Amino acid sequence: MRLKWKCLALVCVVTISLAGLAVRPSHAQDTTETIKRLRKERSKLLDDAAKVARAGWIVGGVEFETVVQCRRDADRARLELCEKTEERIAVLADSVKEADAVVEAAKARAKIDRNGQLQFMRARAFLLEVEIMLVQEKAKLTADSKK
Repeated sequence: MRLKWKCLALVCVVTISLAGLAVRPSHAQDTTETIKRLRKERSKLLDDAAKVARAGWIVGGVEFETVVQCRRDADRARLELCEKTEERIAVLADSVKEADAVVEAAKARAKIDRNGQLQFMRARAFLLEVEIMLVQEKAKLTADSKK
């Protein structure tokens, strides 16, 4: 009789455990979708902030380091949304274009501003940083295709 109750208790525990597992995937799915939505919103906000910072720097109201940090944060947020290497490559290619535009603006500013040369060097270093990341992602894609 005692064994019968232990077996019944074990069956109940297993049933409850399995029922709990059946509920978790939908909760996990909701969590995943919420995180994805929040990441998209964050990415958009950071991209807008980077554009505002760059425009503010051009007219002289924002420090150059703020421009670089905002752009870096926006790029990182966009990369977090990527699920495939190809998507990361596309994001990084856009980031190279953005960084190149900052370099060109810094080059123009270097001609008229005594601190412009330093900003140009920092902008160029940032461009190289993004280009390195792009080359690394392309290398991953090549390595994955050889497998």
